[in-house]
Amino acid sequence: INWRHEDYGDGTVLGTKISGGWDFVSNVSPFSQTTPDDQGHGTATSGIIGALRNNGKGIAGIAGGDMQNGNTGCRLFSMKIFNTTLFATHSVISSAIIEGASNNPDTGYGYGLHIQNHSWGSSSGSLTLKNAIKQSFELNCLMVVSSGNYPSSICNEPDCIMYPASFNDSWVIKVGASNANGDKASFSVYDNNLDVIAPGTNDIYATLDHNNNAGYFYDGNGTSFSAPHVSGVSALLLSEHNTNNEYPNNLAPEDIENLLQNYATDVNEPNYDIYSGYGRVNAGDSFSKMQLPKHFIKHSGNQDNSSQQT
Repeated sequence: INWRHEDYGDGTVLGTKISGGWDFVSNVSPFSQTTPDDQGHGTATSGIIGALRNNGKGIAGIAGGDMQNGNTGCRLFSMKIFNTTLFATHSVISSAIIEGASNNPDTGYGYGLHIQNHSWGSSSGSLTLKNAIKQSFELNCLMVVSSGNYPSSICNEPDCIMYPASFNDSWVIKVGASNANGDKASFSVYDNNLDVIAPGTNDIYATLDHNNNAGYFYDGNGTSFSAPHVSGVSALLLSEHNTNNEYPNNLAPEDIENLLQNYATDVNEPNYDIYSGYGRVNAGDSFSKMQLPKHFIKHSGNQDNSSQQT
């Protein structure tokens, strides 16, 4: 992420809302790099999630807080796994995933992320990657992943199997793309446990520029930009329904998935279909169905920890 961008703060390490992270390709901190985002992809997706709101600049990230009241919104972490010349191995990516989800107070290992946004895909579902995704889900980290784009160098069929999107449905929220009409975008890979669709064409989203610290242009279409819409909405749900906000418990990943699925807007036909999943993500309806005093999420059974099924 280009943490120096004006829509993340004042351009300094202490004044940016980018709270931390690591470049797992070059094995350095993003704060030590002149160009921490050499492609623009990370800055584009993270801007949709959490660019500062009501700061008189640029765009309003979905979970970007309210700067007029001193609220900077969700925290963002730059966890880089590829650059313009090198895509990291599944081993390196898996290390990043597990370190992101882990939080060991005794050793200081892990970032303790509540949500991971995965706007990338591979045609290989290696055991190493599979175990990392599963372990992160078990660590109570919500895994939001893009379904993939068709056609591409690694996807020759509109319903191709992409990873991590096509791992066990309970481990990930698989997100396809909608267009300006609210329908499934033509390039959006479908089927294989697709959950929801969200905006993914550049005529309906705006984002940040990695080359210009005050720029707002990134010309891309793809499910890469749909996943962060869902990550942003998920962050809003987490920030509302938690014990610090007078709710009886915190939301688990499966709670968020159920909310997004049950209150999505139908697109092609009632209920589930392979092209748009449960429909187009609906932040307002999902939010309203868990607001006190009428609604809250109740975990049944005698659970010992928050990672158990609800």
